[in-house]
Amino acid sequence: MGNSFSTCNDDCIVYDTFEHDLRDIRLKNDNNKQRDMKLSKKNFYNIRDEKQTNIVKIKNLKSKTQNTQESHVIKHIDEIINYLEKIPSN
Repeated sequence: MGNSFSTCNDDCIVYDTFEHDLRDIRLKNDNNKQRDMKLSKKNFYNIRDEKQTNIVKIKNLKSKTQNTQESHVIKHIDEIINYLEKIPSN
């Protein structure tokens, strides 16, 4: 019978478990980093989209305001107000 010689004993199992746990931790960290990057990008784009939406709302409001100010009726009302302000009050 041949003798077999092994340098591995209980330490090998502990080392393998440690390496396995270390791989799991690294994988979780990588997954967390990727998730955080995705969330950061999503939040960045949400902020950009929200800003763009607000800019569009402001432009629309400005346009509506200008259209209202330019309307014939508003000009006529302004003339009436100016006339009434010139009348002295007792």
